[in-house]
Amino acid sequence: MEANTAVLAGRLTSDPEVRHGANSGKPYAKFSIAVRRSGKQDAESDFFDCTAFGKSAVRPGNYGRKGALVLVAGRLQQDKWEKDGQKRSKVVVIADSVRLGQLPEGSEQDIGRADVSGYGEPAPKYQGNDREPSNASRQQGVQVEPDEMPF
Repeated sequence: MEANTAVLAGRLTSDPEVRHGANSGKPYAKFSIAVRRSGKQDAESDFFDCTAFGKSAVRPGNYGRKGALVLVAGRLQQDKWEKDGQKRSKVVVIADSVRLGQLPEGSEQDIGRADVSGYGEPAPKYQGNDREPSNASRQQGVQVEPDEMPF
């Protein structure tokens, strides 16, 4: 049996960058998250580059801020390229679902729940077109409170 599933909980290392595909015009967001290796405050962190496409890219692109808690579910993908005659590769997370949490206390930035319509709802599964997903295709996610996060 083979599986390619990644679920990461961490903090955004910078504000997500949103672009639109050259051919399709569909949005995609690129961002990086820091994930502690254990729940201890002084634990080492690993950093993961993530990409979300379509409707899954809208919420982090519009409301994600550096330092905010984020829960990413998706798959791993190895990108390969050649630069100056050397073969290179990098593993990235292709996010199917991105859930945003709160910013750290004392942060000057505030995304505010009142300003975000649909905040806390799971991102709809991208179907490759502009149709609104049906209720059957919406994933019912679990609400994760900041004090339940392992960091």
